[in-house]
Amino acid sequence: MKRAAIAVLLFLVLSEAEANECVGLQKIRESLMAANKPRVAKLAEDTPEKVPCGSIGPVLSRLARRETTGGRRLERDRPVSAARVQAEMDAAHRDPEVRDLLEEVARDTPDANVRLFYEAAILDDGGYYAARDAKIDQLRKQLE
Repeated sequence: MKRAAIAVLLFLVLSEAEANECVGLQKIRESLMAANKPRVAKLAEDTPEKVPCGSIGPVLSRLARRETTGGRRLERDRPVSAARVQAEMDAAHRDPEVRDLLEEVARDTPDANVRLFYEAAILDDGGYYAARDAKIDQLRKQLE
């Protein structure tokens, strides 16, 4: 029951973060702290302007969430293929705007975990969801 309440709270807060500004980001971090996920909450502490704000909330949510809901439970049975992830990463690197952001984050972010978080947000904003999910999975493994 407690997890359901936290999930509802996180969902409500995340809807605020969809705006162009990082409205509600502090509430997202607070809800993650309440859910005993301080390492995830810390990732978004000093997010630079170059990282798309509207994608920070969804990436934090996916990172914090372990279970899938509804029909999405089937995704565990059909993992994204490495070929699809690589194809999306290649496409992202051909997209000049996404490529420039990824290179800037790689150059300016010394912490590997924070860098993965920013990369996932950039890929999410560009619509490269399989690549984003791969970055989130990689980050989740590093945080464990």
